Amino acid sequence: MYFIMKLKVTNTKPLLPPIPHAGVLGIGRLAMQAESVIDHASHFNLESSNIHMRFASLITADQITVTAGQIHMEGDAALDVTGQSVI
Repeated sequence: MYFIMKLKVTNTKPLLPPIPHAGVLGIGRLAMQAESVIDHASHFNLESSNIHMRFASLITADQITVTAGQIHMEGDAALDVTGQSVI
């Protein structure tokens, strides 16, 4: 059995696609427009290289975990958590 994978090559190093993790939303760039809302019922786990939340945009969940290279939040943009985690 043979598998063919298309690879992008930069400076002679192949760039493999990221390995997905169960329960993690992986996005290259998340750009939320003004007053947009992501409302999640429980734990929201987000991985992104760049997050841009425009005016009054909102991400809400009981628990939020964000792994990002850059986060840009304009005025009144917010991450709203209602749950409490045990440290």
